Amino acid sequence: MALRLRCQWLDQTDSTRAWNGLDLWFSKEERELFFASTYMSLGDGRTAKFWEDRWLQGRSIREIAPQLYDCIPKHRRASRKVADGLHANQWAQDIRGVIGIQEVRQYL
Repeated sequence: MALRLRCQWLDQTDSTRAWNGLDLWFSKEERELFFASTYMSLGDGRTAKFWEDRWLQGRSIREIAPQLYDCIPKHRRASRKVADGLHANQWAQDIRGVIGIQEVRQYL
């Protein structure tokens, strides 16, 4: 378990690692433990992931708007940075697929 937490930490903090950019899968419990034991300082937003990281008052978009999050392609979830997403509201261009009432409510 400790090794998996270390991998999550290094994935967040060290972009020079060989596995950076790979779609590493962590269980729900592992992600919850990681986020419960760490916090994120946003800074300039160039390293924080817009859709995945807990940059919005200690919460992630995944936690705040789960149905809207499901409308974001997996590759975009992993690549969109906060700084880029907030520039001219480009995050809204990531939304794909069928948009229902719940998704629109969460968007607003």
